[in-house]
Amino acid sequence: MGITVHQTTAYNLAANKMVKCFHCTLKAALISSCKDSNWFTQLSWGLLGLRTTPKDAMDVSVAEMTYKPPAEHHKLTDLHSATRVLLYNDTSKPPLILPYTGPLFVIQRNPKAFLLNIHGKNDCVSIDRLKPAYHRPDDQPEVRLCRSRRPI
Repeated sequence: MGITVHQTTAYNLAANKMVKCFHCTLKAALISSCKDSNWFTQLSWGLLGLRTTPKDAMDVSVAEMTYKPPAEHHKLTDLHSATRVLLYNDTSKPPLILPYTGPLFVIQRNPKAFLLNIHGKNDCVSIDRLKPAYHRPDDQPEVRLCRSRRPI
C-alpha cells in the first residue's frame, strides 16, 4: 500500500506556545469583563474582542485582515503620554481576579516613577508596575459608593 509510519513528538513546541499565549490572553479578557463566576456568558464577547483588537506588530486586527474594509480604531498611547494608568497588584490572587487596579490618574511623571492619585492619596509608583489605560475621551471614571451612598 505504500504506507510508512513516522514517529514524531506529541506536539509542536512553537504551536503549543501560541496556544498557551492565546489562552492567557483569553483568560485576561474574561477576567476584565466578568464580575461574577458566570464567565461562560461573556465568552463570546471576549472572543469577539480578541478578533477585533489590532495586533501589536501589524496595527491591524484579524477581522480587518479577513473582511478587508478597514475599521476605525483608536490610536494607542504609550505609558509616558497616558493620562490614566493601570497599577499591577503583585500579591497572590485566586483565579479570575483582576491583576490591575484602576484606571488611576497621573499627577506627575518621572523617568522611573509616576505620582498617582490612589483612592484620594498621592503615591509614587515605579513604572514597572504600570501600563497605560486606554479609554474613549467621553468615558468618565466609575464612581464607587460606600454603604452610606457617599463616594469613596
